[in-house]
Amino acid sequence: MMKSFKCVICFFLLMSQYGFAQTSAGSVTVYDKVYLAGIINAVNALDLAMKVPGGQVILSRSENSARGFGSNDDGILINGKRLSGKNNNSEAALGRIAVSQVLRIEIIRGSSPDVKVSSQEAMMNIVLVGDNSSGSGTFDVGARILPGGRLFPLGLLSYSGSSGKLDYFMEASQSGYITDYFRDDNIINGDGITEKSLIDKGDQYFHSRALSGNITYSFSDSDQLRLNARLTNDRSRVNWNGEVDNFSPLGVLETSGEALQKIAMDKPGFEVGGDYTGNISDKWGYKLLGIYTSSDAKTNQKRDALITEEPALFDSDTTFFSNAREAIFRPNLSYNMTSGGELKIGSELAYNSVEAGLDENDLVTVKETRSESFINYTGKLSDNLNLDTALKYEYSKISQISDSRNRSENFSFLKPSIDLRYDLGAQNQFQLSARREVSQLNFNDFAASVDEDNIFFGGNQDLVPEKSWGIEGSFERRFANDQGHIKIGLKHERISDHIELIEVAPNIAGVGNVGNATQNTLNLSTSLKFGFIGLENVVLDGSIEFFDTNTVDAFSGQQRDYNSDQTFASTGILRHDLEELGLSYSLQFWYYGPQKIYSIDQLTDRNHDILHLSFSVSYNIFKNMVLTASVDNLANANESRIRTIYAPNRTSGMISFIEDREQHLDKRFRLRLKGTF
Repeated sequence: MMKSFKCVICFFLLMSQYGFAQTSAGSVTVYDKVYLAGIINAVNALDLAMKVPGGQVILSRSENSARGFGSNDDGILINGKRLSGKNNNSEAALGRIAVSQVLRIEIIRGSSPDVKVSSQEAMMNIVLVGDNSSGSGTFDVGARILPGGRLFPLGLLSYSGSSGKLDYFMEASQSGYITDYFRDDNIINGDGITEKSLIDKGDQYFHSRALSGNITYSFSDSDQLRLNARLTNDRSRVNWNGEVDNFSPLGVLETSGEALQKIAMDKPGFEVGGDYTGNISDKWGYKLLGIYTSSDAKTNQKRDALITEEPALFDSDTTFFSNAREAIFRPNLSYNMTSGGELKIGSELAYNSVEAGLDENDLVTVKETRSESFINYTGKLSDNLNLDTALKYEYSKISQISDSRNRSENFSFLKPSIDLRYDLGAQNQFQLSARREVSQLNFNDFAASVDEDNIFFGGNQDLVPEKSWGIEGSFERRFANDQGHIKIGLKHERISDHIELIEVAPNIAGVGNVGNATQNTLNLSTSLKFGFIGLENVVLDGSIEFFDTNTVDAFSGQQRDYNSDQTFASTGILRHDLEELGLSYSLQFWYYGPQKIYSIDQLTDRNHDILHLSFSVSYNIFKNMVLTASVDNLANANESRIRTIYAPNRTSGMISFIEDREQHLDKRFRLRLKGTF
């Protein structure tokens, strides 16, 4: 790992010599309509955003699953504003904006006159043209295809337009995937003799269907109302069918049979919300935001072991239910200072409820009433130094209701933060941050559940949130003539009430708090054009992270890495545009380190130390219409897992048996045609 790390550092130092000047001004890099017109095979704003330097990294942060709107780390703005909604995915929103509607794209790494940015991360602002009275639509149709010919249809159709002061859009979509697996399992006893062998074939598909719409009404240049609604239906199916061989303690085949496993998940949901933005005076403004979300998830798992001459010892049929509701109201006031800074004061009020468990008639109910008050200042301390500081106070009351226990507990936290950015010339920026953070609990952990291997986990109604203090520093250098950038960052976190697996009942593991922990993260990222070697239209977007974690093992009391922690993770995409041919292609890769999972009676080693590759090629077949073909798993990546089961528990050191698994993934193909009308 150290050899790889040194190679990356040398690469960064070598490349820094090419950044002698910066064409952008200060902390904002602007890609105007002339620049964007040179991006080939782009039919919507998402295509443009993916191909501007640094856009790929920002888009990777566009999903938000945390409770509350203040937890949203979405890096995408449209006309300087976040999307009106919590679960309206930014990538999907950009995918329904036609290229003709985009005026410019701004990459913001600090405060600008119109947009205030907090934390270490850059943001992307998509600025649209002012008039869309004629209306426009986008479509994206295609299918994922497996080698055997099975296919899964995909599609998106959207339309947006304006009528006077009213802007609107509507969209219908189906996304998802289909995959085939081949799996070899061997159960080896403590003496090293194979007791059971399983060879099976599985397939999995997931689809998400959604209907969404948004309307915006501008009462004046400053007063604006936005309303949104979204209806979703997520569904996944996993089917395994295999042959089982049982062996005697001496390794002699005794019985054979068939093993079946089926996992079915259904999750319908909806969201409605909106916000109103207005000005009280030239300096004072306000915003009112309200959201309501609802989802009902049901996951059923069936296992049948049809073994000749012995009972089906491993048969099971379990269903996990999780019904979630969330309501948010978030008002705030903002004051624009003469110095150019902004002061913001507000509060977020939220109500959450989750009903979860393995028995539909005996679910654990968790309810949370939460408020978060905040004061935030963003501004310039000098021409080169930007400051963003905030103080938040969170209060919450969590109540739990079940047959065995009814209780409630109050929590209160003070969460200060400060972010500083210093521009050393037009091409270099230093960033330093310090903050206290409090995690959001997963209320499903309060109820009992089973995983995909039918391992039972107990619920824990004594969970409390993690608290952490973190300090983060980074340096970013932007290259001359828009040739990209490099960034190196280091973060240190000290955590209390760290959440890990613990013993929640005699010989039963579940999620709980273990005490103090630390985490160090080194991040290296780049968006690099290869113009320095004459390949102007070749771009690499990539990042690699190294993790160093430490916590206490709840079962042995020894220090170790986090559960499921990876020592490193890297992702990237290499793109080449052939403008004269109207053709572009890309090679995407990701490479993850191995993982360990520690539980009460087992240790699982997951080997992801493999390279995943996918390749795609796009061609502009007609005006505003692009055909793309792609293939996943070019490197025939396989995943392995070794799970060691101990008796009676892991601290005894006595091995009961070992599960040795090799999982092979098939190649997957995709065809898609997208365009505008």
